[in-house]
Amino acid sequence: MTKTSFFKKAILDFFLYLLFGGIVIPLIILIITGLPAFLLYHYSLINFIRFYEDTIGPISLFVVNLVILKYIWWKYRLHLSVNKFIPNMDSPVIAYVILIAMSYFLIDSYIGDIIILPDLNVKDFYILNRNMLGVISTCFLAPLVEEFIFRGSVERYLLKWRRNPWWAIVISAFLFGLIHLNPAQSFSAFFAGLLFGWIYYRSKSLWPSIIIHSLNNILCLLTDWKYGINCRVIDIFNQKSHLMYFVLSLCAVVLLITLYKFYEYTKTTK
Repeated sequence: MTKTSFFKKAILDFFLYLLFGGIVIPLIILIITGLPAFLLYHYSLINFIRFYEDTIGPISLFVVNLVILKYIWWKYRLHLSVNKFIPNMDSPVIAYVILIAMSYFLIDSYIGDIIILPDLNVKDFYILNRNMLGVISTCFLAPLVEEFIFRGSVERYLLKWRRNPWWAIVISAFLFGLIHLNPAQSFSAFFAGLLFGWIYYRSKSLWPSIIIHSLNNILCLLTDWKYGINCRVIDIFNQKSHLMYFVLSLCAVVLLITLYKFYEYTKTTK
């Protein structure tokens, strides 16, 4: 394959994910479940919309992730060695991953507090975080699917397209932010994508970015359960700004040191 072919393959995989994950599969689920539900509610549009948000929405997200995960497994099982594609992680990498996830979550949340962007999915996440299928999807299935697509496919092809890895990391992060279709999420997802992309490039493994992605979503879920969907970082510290800034500074130091240690470790294991 030529370098241009690798770029085209990366963009094609992105648009296939967008088409089937965002339009085709949800539309099929809506048609199959929506018409009976609409008739059940005696053509009441308001009641149907409530039913969709509370029930069909979480089911749709769950099924979409399962279908795409099944396709990913089939694709890479046929064309790649899974053990090579997702190498095992040893103890130092696991420790680095946990420290990165914990420290980055708080910093990212604080940045989201001070850079106020429209959040169009607050109600959707409130519902998903209180639905079993929604929790499974957002905390476990979505990180698996998204890391396979954006790091394991898009970034992997883009790394073969340009010698400078930052082309691949930035473009895959941009597409990762774009796919969320929500200003508040897209901004945060772009910078998370840079982190995930760099970690994937350094480790040549999807597991670190999958675990960090999953832990980030789990921490968001737990924060919502404990403090509410509109919680700010300062609320976690009972409005004690001095304590918040101390912990944020500590997180920044831990994050920088851990990223450096991760960089040094991956240099010796490449």
